[in-house]
Amino acid sequence: MDFQSVYDQAWQLRNEEAYDKANALAHKGLSRAKEMDDALGQALMLKIIAQVHHDNNELDLALKTYKKIEPIYIDLKMQPQQMHALRHIGNLFLELGKAECAEKCLVQVVENYEEHETPQLEKANAYYAYAMSLKKRGKTDEASAYEEKSKDIYNAYGIDLDS
Repeated sequence: MDFQSVYDQAWQLRNEEAYDKANALAHKGLSRAKEMDDALGQALMLKIIAQVHHDNNELDLALKTYKKIEPIYIDLKMQPQQMHALRHIGNLFLELGKAECAEKCLVQVVENYEEHETPQLEKANAYYAYAMSLKKRGKTDEASAYEEKSKDIYNAYGIDLDS
């Protein structure tokens, strides 16, 4: 089974806001990936499931699902994907009002991204989320520095956070 194709189909359904269909397809793919002992396939299907939970404002379920993804990427030694999953975990903690947990996740991501080549928008997303976690914890000077870093990258891509 080509799990990337299933992922792409489910992602398209998600983009069309056909959440039930995307979720059903991802769960079917997840079952098949488990049967085949395909860890990467499982991670891809879990990502769709987590995103659908997020889209439906089921933040606790999205967090629980992303927490299943990160160890898969650790086992597969896929550090960029692991950091991406950890960024989502941090974002979800932030959305759930758990700024301390968010900061603990996001500092790891930011440090990793500063040491390794990372797509600029991914880096901006991490900087921004980290800045927001710091801001909520009263660390305004440090937060401002990371917020500016994120805005510089976003602006380079024509993305204006202030509008």
